[in-house]
Amino acid sequence: MNIVRNNSGVIAPMAIFFVMLSLLLTIAYLSRASSQARLELYRNAEKKAYLVAEAGLNKIAVDEIAYVKGDTVFVHSNERIEFGRDENNQPLGMYSDINVNLFIDPRTQRTIYRAKSKGVVEILNKDLERIDVIDSVYAHFSPVGFQDFMYFTDQEEPTGPPNEGQNGFINFGSGDTLEGRVHTNGTISLSNFGCPTMRPGSSVSLGENGGINYSASCDESIFEDEDGNSIIDTIPDIVYPPSNTVAVVKAEATRKFVADSKIFLVGPNPDSLIMTHIKFDELGFWVNQWSYVIPPIVIPVILDYQWDDTSVDLDVIPGGIHLYLAGTPAGEIHYDPLPVDNPIGYGDPNRVILSDFDLDGTNQYDEWENIEAGSAIQIRSLESNKSMSFTVALGWSLSNDRHFFGISNFSYSSPVNEGFLDNELIEVVLLNSNAGLNPDVQFNDFAYYHDHLDDPNFYCRADGFHHFDFPGYFEPDNPEYEVMPPTFYHARDYEVIYVQGGQVLVEGTVDGRYTIVTDDFVEYRRSDDPLKIDRVWGNIWVVDDVRYIDSNENGSVRQPAFGGSSNVLGLVAGGNIILANTEANGGRNQLFGSDVVINASMIAMNEGFLSHYWQNTINPGVCLGEECGDPIPSDPYNSRGDGRGRYRNNGGNAIPTGTNQDFRGQVIVWGSVVQRKRGYMKRNIQGPYMVNAPGIGYNKDYNYDYNLREYPPPHFPTLETADGATILSLQAYGNLSEED
Repeated sequence: MNIVRNNSGVIAPMAIFFVMLSLLLTIAYLSRASSQARLELYRNAEKKAYLVAEAGLNKIAVDEIAYVKGDTVFVHSNERIEFGRDENNQPLGMYSDINVNLFIDPRTQRTIYRAKSKGVVEILNKDLERIDVIDSVYAHFSPVGFQDFMYFTDQEEPTGPPNEGQNGFINFGSGDTLEGRVHTNGTISLSNFGCPTMRPGSSVSLGENGGINYSASCDESIFEDEDGNSIIDTIPDIVYPPSNTVAVVKAEATRKFVADSKIFLVGPNPDSLIMTHIKFDELGFWVNQWSYVIPPIVIPVILDYQWDDTSVDLDVIPGGIHLYLAGTPAGEIHYDPLPVDNPIGYGDPNRVILSDFDLDGTNQYDEWENIEAGSAIQIRSLESNKSMSFTVALGWSLSNDRHFFGISNFSYSSPVNEGFLDNELIEVVLLNSNAGLNPDVQFNDFAYYHDHLDDPNFYCRADGFHHFDFPGYFEPDNPEYEVMPPTFYHARDYEVIYVQGGQVLVEGTVDGRYTIVTDDFVEYRRSDDPLKIDRVWGNIWVVDDVRYIDSNENGSVRQPAFGGSSNVLGLVAGGNIILANTEANGGRNQLFGSDVVINASMIAMNEGFLSHYWQNTINPGVCLGEECGDPIPSDPYNSRGDGRGRYRNNGGNAIPTGTNQDFRGQVIVWGSVVQRKRGYMKRNIQGPYMVNAPGIGYNKDYNYDYNLREYPPPHFPTLETADGATILSLQAYGNLSEED
């Protein structure tokens, strides 16, 4: 018997179940697919945002960052600039919040330019609402410093005495070795008698108007790498001297030593200069200062008088002198000791009345009649430490027994709160008059210290004679010269030492990170004629070895491949950097010492890095033509020597002794050399110093210190182009979230 069952009641629910299950699976699948699509859309938007941020950085910030001098906003955070559209005319994205800010890297003291850009891409979320997808990028740039060059000149021309027209011809020859980066804004000339050695990895760059004069011995092949590719590049001229960035170095000084505090240029007080001596030592450095006056030095006219505190109007006792103030009864003026905490004193007198007859009864009419407007007078007590000074204006003779002068720039000094007493013995110093040259001053003649005409329109040039060997160098603790006794300064993390208005002597063992910077020059009134203004350039004199504490015995610096050195020294001279003629530096033909080692990155703003060859021991008659060691008073512009070399470095012997050579050994540099023009290290035949080889000075052993690329001297000057752009190098780049 067949049994038939009715399943319709079961099949229908099952069908519905599977349909619903299928629908749920489909919905889940579609939902997941939709989520993946949205995720993919978001990821693509993120990539677009990153690319748009990059585009904004490159299009706006990178083009302008070289001209930025401080924190700068190019696009504000509430601004959005459309980057562009795709093939469907849909926006690719927008960039926003583009800015640059500057900060100092505490490890290197380099300025870092931090550029940042934000990219924005709009998409629809699941609710079809517009949302922003944002990403940001950053770039760190650092200015390229002069320490990156092993060798740099603004002009490939010689500098140093005797003068531009008689200074010979320079080139690169067999005695020159170059490595690292070499640059000149000028034209390199190559010798006909051998070529320079280019070490592996070297590169040469020329300014826009620069070039190379090849020779019969040296062709283009010396500037090719091992694969035959040229290592020469042409770049925009680099501004030199780097006055703008050197001003920044001075502004960042951690120590400042003033060397122009005794220079007044106006007023009655005579001008003196100050030398600063810096000796590096373990954990710090020593500093002392001493004053000097550049000859010719004259004997001032000093007249004996007495103070007249009783006469009034235009009256004065014989041998007397007193002040006068127009507008007061009878012109009378006396010292006012009140108020005690800030006494009025003599106030501001505007006249002086004096007898033509001094205290001895000698008629000094001619002296007073010849006083010129602008002359300085000092009055000092013979009984105490009181003194006054002033500048003379117009003067008149009265009744043939007295003179009446207008005065300005009045000053008075006294250790006690009182003026000159009536009948107090005084001496009157006529600072602009003289009784001839002072016989107690050695080499007291214009020609020994000046290679220019004795004329108010001429002054000492950056490429002329320079001097450091004044009495204070030999007797620094003599109270007549001492300004600051030797003082030790413990080094900070880094030191920028600014010497304002003077020259510097350097030597010693460098333990730390230092930069020394000086001014270009300082002007002063000459001792023999205060109406004539002359110049002293901001030279840095190397008087003995300057080496790092961890350098090798031969003066070489441990390079990065062998652990490197974190010690560094930058020398930034407003004038020249000069190897002084000292015993330690091999002076007097190496009688007491030989060679000089310098571990430093050096910049000579005006003019060069050179030896002190114009002070030498060459005997008279040895040089062909003009003497090598003596000045030419009748033709100072062509003077070869300062006349003092045969007296120097002779063991204290007062009798001058000479030599036929003054070869001083080697100058061993581990660092870099930057100069406006190329200074001479050695002088011999051919040239203005016609002495047979080796001649006067040093052989060169220059080596680049690759530590400078990682650890430059603190706040060392950086490169700029003629249009004001800072030359930058990229240090880091990436997503803002990954910035260190």
